[in-house]
Amino acid sequence: RGKLVRHTSPNLGFTDVTHKITGVWANSLEFILKDPENKNGLCNAFQYEHKTSNGSDSFPLSGKYTGWFHLKDEIGNNPEIPEKDITLKFKKNNAGYHNVEGKGSNVFGKYTITGTLTEDGTITLFRHFQENHKQKKSTSLKISTPAPGPLNGNGDFKSPKPIDAGPLPLKFDDVVIPHHSELVAAIIPPEQYSAVCRGTIKINENGAHVCNGSWALTLEHFTSGSTSKFHFGIEAHRAAEDAQLMLDKMKASGADASDNRKIEGNVVDGLTPVSLANTTFPIDSAFYKGAFKLKRGSKHANYTEKQIILKFVKNSSGSYNVYGKGVNDMGTYDAIGTLLIRGKTSGQLQLWKTYAPAAIVEPEPVSKPVARPSGKVFPGSLTEKVTEDSGPVPEMKPPENFPPSISTLQRRESSRQTKVPSRLEDGDPQAQIDRLMEKCSEILRELQNKDSYKFFLEPVDPVALNLPTYFDIIDEPMDLGTIQKKMNAKEVHSPEEFSGLVRLVFENAIKFNTIPDSVVHLSARNLLGYFNQKYKAIQNALDAAKKNKKMTKAERLEMKRKEKEAAKKKLKEEKDLKRKSTGESGNEPKRARVEDLVASNRSVLDKITAAAQDPNATSQVSRTEFNLLLEMVQN
Repeated sequence: RGKLVRHTSPNLGFTDVTHKITGVWANSLEFILKDPENKNGLCNAFQYEHKTSNGSDSFPLSGKYTGWFHLKDEIGNNPEIPEKDITLKFKKNNAGYHNVEGKGSNVFGKYTITGTLTEDGTITLFRHFQENHKQKKSTSLKISTPAPGPLNGNGDFKSPKPIDAGPLPLKFDDVVIPHHSELVAAIIPPEQYSAVCRGTIKINENGAHVCNGSWALTLEHFTSGSTSKFHFGIEAHRAAEDAQLMLDKMKASGADASDNRKIEGNVVDGLTPVSLANTTFPIDSAFYKGAFKLKRGSKHANYTEKQIILKFVKNSSGSYNVYGKGVNDMGTYDAIGTLLIRGKTSGQLQLWKTYAPAAIVEPEPVSKPVARPSGKVFPGSLTEKVTEDSGPVPEMKPPENFPPSISTLQRRESSRQTKVPSRLEDGDPQAQIDRLMEKCSEILRELQNKDSYKFFLEPVDPVALNLPTYFDIIDEPMDLGTIQKKMNAKEVHSPEEFSGLVRLVFENAIKFNTIPDSVVHLSARNLLGYFNQKYKAIQNALDAAKKNKKMTKAERLEMKRKEKEAAKKKLKEEKDLKRKSTGESGNEPKRARVEDLVASNRSVLDKITAAAQDPNATSQVSRTEFNLLLEMVQN
C-alpha cells in the first residue's frame, strides 16, 4: 500500500513527467493496517516509477514501471531487490475510482497484480506469485493467512501474527551457564576446538544486533590470513522481546546488581523508534541466525547458521563469558568465548566452536526445481480483455484467496552436492592483501576510539592552537582522520604504506612535543606502542606471504636478466683488474731507465755547478768555455 503521485519538471524545452508509487509491503494487508508506522518491523519499503517526456496530463497513467523493494533478512539488514517488467493498467470503476491490473517479475519469480486506486491517490496492490511446480488443474491455491479486511481499514480483523517457521531445533535452556549472582572467572581458551570466530557485535540503528567478522580452523590461521567471513544477528523486534525477558530474569535473580546491561542516553537517527533493542547490550537469546563462508576450490560457498543460542555472563575481569549452542549445515556444536565491551553499543567477540565427532555431516543436496508449466492462467491476470466501449466495470473486490508473498519468496538453490574443503588457504595474493587491509581498517578504528583526548583525529591547526613554528618543525603533517579518508578512497594500497602513515602521526607529535611528560607526548608514545603491538600480526603475515610467494613467469625472467647483467659486470671488472696489473708489470723496466737517466743528469748538473764561477762575478765566459760546457751537457 502506498501513494501514487505525479511530478513534472522542465528539461531542455520539454517537460519530464514522473508517476511514482511509494509505500510499504507486507505478508498481509492486516500487518500494514495494524502497524502503519512499522514499529514492529513487519513491513518493508517499496517503490514503482514511470517516467515520460511527452508532457501527458493523464493520471493515473497505464504503462511500464520500474521499481524495487526491501526485504529484511534474519539479522536486520534491508537489501534492495530490483523489480523487472512491471506493467500496470488502470481502469475506471463504477465506484468513482480505479481498479488496477498488472504483472511483473523479480528474483523470486513471476507474479500478477490486482488492486485499487482511490481518489486521494492511495493505491493498494496484491501480488500473486506463480507456483514453481506442476499442479493439477483442479487443485486450488492453499491459504496460509486469513483473508484481508476491508480496503478502507475501518473493519474488524484479527491481530497479525508472524508466520510460524516451525519449531526451532534447540531450546534456550539447552545452554547451561554458571550461577552468576556473583562475578565468575574469565573463560580459559580450550585446548581442542573445531573452529574459532572473531568479530565485532553491535547494535544497528534499527535495533538489530549484528556480528560480522572472520573465522578460521585455528588461531594460527588468523596470523597467516587464511580466514573466511561470517555474520549472524537477531532482528530488532526479537531483540526487544528477549531483552525484556532477560532483564526480568536478572532482576529476579539479583544479577542486575553486578551486571547492568541497560544503555543510558543512546540516541539513534531521531526517526527510528527507540526500544529495548536499542538500549540493552548484550542480549541473551535463542534467535540469533546467520551464515558463514567456506572455500570450495577457488570460490567460497555459503553455509547457513539455522539457529544460534548465546548467553552472556559478566566475569571478574570486566568482560563477558559467552556460552552457546548452534545448528548449521554441518551439524550441532557447542560454543564458548569472550566479549570485550567497546563503547556503549558494541564489543569484540571471540567464540570457539566444538562439533561432536559424529555431528559434522555433508550438506544435503537441494532438490532440483521442476520447470513451471507454460501458458497457465491465474485468476486476476491480464488475460481478460476489456473493450473500450464497454463502460465502467464493476468495482474490484479484494482477493479472497491469495498466496502470501513471504511464503513463496524462496530463492532457487543449486542442485549440486557441496563438499567441505580440507583447508581454508587462499592462493590469491590480492585477496590476502585485501584481508590485511581490512585488519588495518580495524586497527585504525581502534586507534580512533583510544584517542580519548581527540589529539590525532583531525589535522593540526597552527593558527587556532597558536603554534607558529609547527610547519618549521614538521615537514609532513598527518592525522588519523586523513588516513581514514585515504582508506575510504582506496588511496592506501598496502599495509606497509598504512603503517608508515600511522607511525608518521605519532612520530610528528613526539617530535614537536619534546617534553617527555607532556600529555600529547605521552598519548602519542602510548598509541604508537599499541599500534606496533597490533600491527605485529599483520607484519608476520606479510613476511610469511613473501616467504611462501611463488614467482610468476615475468618475475622469473626479470631475475634471470638481472643475474646475467651481474655476471657481465663481474666479468668486466675482472678483465679491467687483469689489464691494470699486466700494464703495471710491463712498465717496470721503463721506470728503472728513467730513474737512472735522472740520476746521471743530476750528477752532470752537480759537476757543472761545481765548475761554474762565482755567480756574483762580473767576468765574461769565453767561447772555449761555453763550447766545453755544451759538450758536457750533450754527453
